[in-house]
Amino acid sequence: MDSLASILPRVLHKRGLHGHATAALATHKATEWLHAALPSFASQLHVDTFKDGVLTISTTHSIAAQECMPLLPGLKEFLLRECKGSAVREVRMVRARGRKANEGNNAIKENEG
Repeated sequence: MDSLASILPRVLHKRGLHGHATAALATHKATEWLHAALPSFASQLHVDTFKDGVLTISTTHSIAAQECMPLLPGLKEFLLRECKGSAVREVRMVRARGRKANEGNNAIKENEG
């Protein structure tokens, strides 16, 4: 009888879901790693996407980005070990300039005025 570890990848490939499953695993493992490596910045760091071998982490906080940048090679090595088959080529850090960043700026302006 085949084990679940050998059956699951075949079923995922057959249904066209293997890429989605490996991306979900990589983002989950990266989130866990970031929370363990940088607990004080865990709420500011968000694993956004894993597409074409590139894992993207975003933050609106510049200090969180500075603290995370030197750790990215270690995260890549961790993901290559933990997520065999995910083919992590690169880990990128981006500064998010979305609604959350604007809300923070508006709160600062309101406090100043």
